[in-house]
Amino acid sequence: ENARGHSCEGCVPGTFFLEERNPKGCTDCFCFGVTSQCHSSDFVKYTIMSMKNWTVDNANVSIENQHYVEYVSPENSENNGKSNKALYFSAPVVYLGKKLFSYGGKLSFTVSSTPADEKSGRSMAADVLLKGQNETLVYWADELPPDPKEEFTVNVDLIPERWRRNDGGFVTRPVLMQVLNKLEAILIRASQFDRISKAKLSRVTLDSASEEKNRVGEEALNVEVCSCPAGYTGTSCEECADGYYRVQSQTGAMFLGSCVPCKCNGHSDKCDKVTGVCHDCRHDTFGERCETCAEGFYGNATIGQPDDCRVCPCPHPTAQNNFASSCIVNEIGELHSCSCKQGYTGRNCD
Repeated sequence: ENARGHSCEGCVPGTFFLEERNPKGCTDCFCFGVTSQCHSSDFVKYTIMSMKNWTVDNANVSIENQHYVEYVSPENSENNGKSNKALYFSAPVVYLGKKLFSYGGKLSFTVSSTPADEKSGRSMAADVLLKGQNETLVYWADELPPDPKEEFTVNVDLIPERWRRNDGGFVTRPVLMQVLNKLEAILIRASQFDRISKAKLSRVTLDSASEEKNRVGEEALNVEVCSCPAGYTGTSCEECADGYYRVQSQTGAMFLGSCVPCKCNGHSDKCDKVTGVCHDCRHDTFGERCETCAEGFYGNATIGQPDDCRVCPCPHPTAQNNFASSCIVNEIGELHSCSCKQGYTGRNCD
């Protein structure tokens, strides 16, 4: 579908990275809907791995070291391992956040568990859950371990075809990319049994990529690098460039909204990329849009010119000889009144 050439050896425009496991041949450029032009990165693959700060159902694990974590059902707990609720190991922050570079890579882990009693049955819960952007994606391993009490390794590709939405719906590339852009949780099922006394997790790895130029290793060809238009930055155009802020898109084509220029009345080119509030107002202005003249100045800061705000002539139109907090000047530049600072008086604060 996305390949071209007599031997399907190339990618059609708007796609990149020809690989055998992709049913389309090449991957669609996503770029958060901003552009359809992209190519494979020259970043270097690396693996995230840490066995610190894992939790189980918001509780600390019983045993933690550099090689594995182990959860033991509390003897005096309410359920004492007899609850039918599926237990999940929850990943620490190092695995979360912006993980766009993990798309196309693998999540791997090894688990083993001990049933609470001989009556414990097999759990049918999903093996892995990914949460982010108000979405929950689920994965079931292709095969069950012959003996769940023995260590069992799971490898899951971070591609849409391997996942389902929580309601059973299919996962698309845009959905998976949005989840990975703000990954809030990775949950790994603690046991193949519906009731457990003990569960062990080890060797959790998540593929990613590094932009560092001095790294040596395999290229992350699965990571897209988009040709972003003005106002956008990031490998997938996922961020607003300096001088722009995010607004909700009217067209619906852009998944994160549109990036528009800062609106600072010509007195700043910097603003908060989320709220649009202006930073570093110049030309003696202030306010969320640099729309107000500073104390001791008069004029209309919304005209958009460097001389919108002028120093009050109270008594003289210089910063060193102005003793008014504000003033009123008529249209032809004649002083009408001065509001003198504390300690000064007189019509011209003189």
